[in-house]
Amino acid sequence: MNLSDGRDPLAPLAPSRPPRLPIHRHVTLRDAAADKENPSGGVGANHKVPDLAAKSSQFSLRFGADNKPGGEDYPVGAIKAIYGKFVKDGKLTLENKHGVKVFIKASPDECARLMKTLTTLKGGDKDVRAKHLADLKSCAKCDAKRAAQREKSEQRAKKLAEQQLEKAEAEMAKKRKREEGEREREALKAQKRADDLRRAEERDAALEAARADVELAAKRRLEERRGVVAEEKARLRAEEAELAKRRAELETERETCEAAERDLAKRTARLESGRRAAEAEEAALAAKLDANKSTLASLETMKRAIESERVTIETERARVDRARAELEREKARDENEKAKREAEAAGEKPAGTVGSKHFYGRPEKVKRKMHPATVVDDDDDDDDDTDAEFDAREAEMAEERKREEERKREEERKRAEERRRAADLERKRAEELARQAREREAAEKAAKHAEALRARRQNTKKAQKELVEEMRRRAEEERAQAEHHARKAQAEAKIREKARGTCVATATDAIYDAHIAAFERLKLSKPGTLRESDVPWPPPHNLILLTPRDDAATKKKKVMRAIQRWHPDKFTQMFGDKLRDAERDTIMNRVRGVSASVIELRQVYN
Repeated sequence: MNLSDGRDPLAPLAPSRPPRLPIHRHVTLRDAAADKENPSGGVGANHKVPDLAAKSSQFSLRFGADNKPGGEDYPVGAIKAIYGKFVKDGKLTLENKHGVKVFIKASPDECARLMKTLTTLKGGDKDVRAKHLADLKSCAKCDAKRAAQREKSEQRAKKLAEQQLEKAEAEMAKKRKREEGEREREALKAQKRADDLRRAEERDAALEAARADVELAAKRRLEERRGVVAEEKARLRAEEAELAKRRAELETERETCEAAERDLAKRTARLESGRRAAEAEEAALAAKLDANKSTLASLETMKRAIESERVTIETERARVDRARAELEREKARDENEKAKREAEAAGEKPAGTVGSKHFYGRPEKVKRKMHPATVVDDDDDDDDDTDAEFDAREAEMAEERKREEERKREEERKRAEERRRAADLERKRAEELARQAREREAAEKAAKHAEALRARRQNTKKAQKELVEEMRRRAEEERAQAEHHARKAQAEAKIREKARGTCVATATDAIYDAHIAAFERLKLSKPGTLRESDVPWPPPHNLILLTPRDDAATKKKKVMRAIQRWHPDKFTQMFGDKLRDAERDTIMNRVRGVSASVIELRQVYN
């Protein structure tokens, strides 16, 4: 069909140059009135005329498919002439009132059938036209096309139905998955709450059991300590009784010592009265020890003086003995000389010297018998000792020896008495020191026991206090930990609730790739030229551009990459010099907001 380019095919054309219009491969007889009421209907849909009594002016020829753009309508009432000279060759020409000719080329039968239809519509009577229109059918080609179209429409409808079914099934599967996820989350939450409640109950039960065990152990330890304290008290009472007994014995000894010596009794009385003050007693004992040492020193000094005197006496006695021996020798010489003179005077042989037995002289009676008292004239001028003088001297010496022996015996007796008194004093001092040591030891032992008992009591109180503090501290820690877990769970619930509004999976892989590419192109921007509108901000409802196909690993990976992109430090490092100074604060505030939201998503997907 030859039509003008872009103009109405029914508009008049210039006679000088007939226009060329597109060629259509399909022609359909249509009812224009029916098309106004139902544009998608008409004869072209099934090649049947709904109104057989319609006028010919209501019909038109539709060149082109009904469902494709560019089709042309050719009203039958506007046809002026029909040229069927070459119908047998499959050619037919139509001309309308405006002089527009339409060349139709088809099979001879189709051209003849179209020509007969047009002539019947244009010049046939009403019955013939109705009968012809009633018998009018589509061509084989149209039947094949319609069959193909029907098949294609059925396939398209089937495919559409399958797609809709798949989509509905996918939506149902997603819904079921969401519902299962919700149920699982609710079950997990319920299980977690049940576990938390069970753990809290177990913890409370454990705390109660521990508290009961601690109280029982504390009571048991307290009873044991009370038993130990009772035993210590009994032992201390026994020791006090023994100490009292010892004190009674020492009191008896002290009374004996007081009877033996007044000074010691006074000191013992002072020590007895000052027993409650250990330092005064030690000072008194030290004073007593010093006095004893002074007495012992005086005794030693006296002993040394006596020894010195004894040595002097022994020396004097040796000197007296030597003088006596010398006197005896002188006497013997005198007697020998006298005997010699008497013998010479009597004409007798002189006697020998006196033997060693009587070297120191003979007794007086023997001397008188042997040598009667005669008066002999002495040649020398020395005065000779008479027997009376010699006897007097002997008596004096004997008396001196007797006095010396008496003095020695007295000294020995005094020394023995002094030694005895010193030994008694030493023994009493040792006994007193031993008694004081025993009392001191007993007092120290009692003090140690009392101190140990007091320390055990303090340790018991301290242990009880520490136990109570430990239980209170553990309870505080558990309560703080429970509150922390509750706050953490509440914060996580808030974050997850917030994440539901910022992680709606509406993106596709192409959108995600385009976002990454746009973000990478920002790196090519010049310094100081980047505006807020140039930044590829993620949508608020899908900050990490999730897709429906993303699994848990992919979501986690997208979250980490988004953190690397939108972290303020990373963003400043990549685009800090490229931002415009006027919009720098606005951009960075928005970047920080996106980064905070993405970091919260990391807690959700980790």
